[in-house]
Amino acid sequence: MAQMNVETIIQLFINRVSMSHDQPAIHFKVSDSFESRTWSELAVDVRQVALGLIEAGVRPGDRVAQLSENRYEWILADLAIQLAQAIHVPIHAPLSSAQVQFQITHSGAKAVFVSGAEQISKLAATSDKLPSDLLVIRYEASDIELPQTQVDLQDWLSRAAGDATALEQAAMDEADSKALATILYTSGTT
Repeated sequence: MAQMNVETIIQLFINRVSMSHDQPAIHFKVSDSFESRTWSELAVDVRQVALGLIEAGVRPGDRVAQLSENRYEWILADLAIQLAQAIHVPIHAPLSSAQVQFQITHSGAKAVFVSGAEQISKLAATSDKLPSDLLVIRYEASDIELPQTQVDLQDWLSRAAGDATALEQAAMDEADSKALATILYTSGTT
């Protein structure tokens, strides 16, 4: 297949899936072994999560935070946020509860992907200062209570595959190479 002219992250991703669909895209550790996903398998997961975001009310230009260590779900969320035409706000996992709360609130995030109990506990510690309508998307189940709505990423991934053709076409047609894709908070300068 001929390479397409790519100007955006999502165009680059869709082009790579088209060219390398059955080749390994990513290897990641699960417990004591490694698993892999092909470009096509990754694309299916990305589409499912993007559709979940849109069904949850995330619109183009909305901010979606992510509080997670490096793992498969991190790249999955990053690409799904881009496909939904939202803006990714990755938050450095070692930050304190107050720092996490500040970045979520300051960025205006509508949703936050969160890896596990350690990170969810950071949200719980400052939940009264987080937006009440913030959607918390968990990578792992947790018994930690939050006043904000929580959903499990696995629920989105286990649903029957939705039709993402229109979603991908819109992202390809409407994406602007000059549009904001990511807000990254830095530690600042001394």
